[in-house]
Amino acid sequence: MAILILARIITRRSLATWVPFLFVLTAALLKEIADRIAHGVWRMPDSAFDIINTIFWPWILMMGLRWRRAHPDRPGSEY
Repeated sequence: MAILILARIITRRSLATWVPFLFVLTAALLKEIADRIAHGVWRMPDSAFDIINTIFWPWILMMGLRWRRAHPDRPGSEY
C-alpha cells in the first residue's frame, strides 16, 4: 500500500487509474526476481502467493474507485 500511495503522489494520477497499480505490480515482480536471484531457483507457489498478496488490496481499491467513478449518480450516494 505504501508503494501505491507513493506512486499516486509521484505521478499525481488518481488511484482509479492503472498507473499507481502498475507501480505496485512492477515492485512485486521485481521483488520476486530478487528472491529468484537470492535462492537460485524459482519457488513458484511462494512467488505466486506473494504476488497475489501484494496486489490484492491495491487491485480492490482501484476497481472500487473505478466502479464508483462510473456510477456517480446511483441512488444512496447523496452523503
